[in-house]
Amino acid sequence: MDRAQLFLCDSPLWTIGLRPDAIKIILNKHQQLKSIKKSEIITPIINKAITDYGVIDNRQLHQILKRTQYLLKRNHMLTEQSSTMNKHKKILQEARRETHMATLTLIKKSTN
Repeated sequence: MDRAQLFLCDSPLWTIGLRPDAIKIILNKHQQLKSIKKSEIITPIINKAITDYGVIDNRQLHQILKRTQYLLKRNHMLTEQSSTMNKHKKILQEARRETHMATLTLIKKSTN
């Protein structure tokens, strides 16, 4: 098992060989990610940002978080676009329905 899997299983073995400040950083980042419901991002942080010396590579950590932030923003924008498209689709359907009803009303009036 790798360190991230041990972390996700709540095994204390993930801390072997880590400096105390690295453990604090990982736990802090995990709490931050849990608060935005993205705790799965902790896996690449643990696997890539921890060096062989048991410290956090801040450049690597920053790159992972930057990539994650970009993906979150992109996902948010796509969700907003999808929501807007669904609203427009509903408006268009309602307009078609009203046009259809108006046409039926005119046909009924003209046949009477």
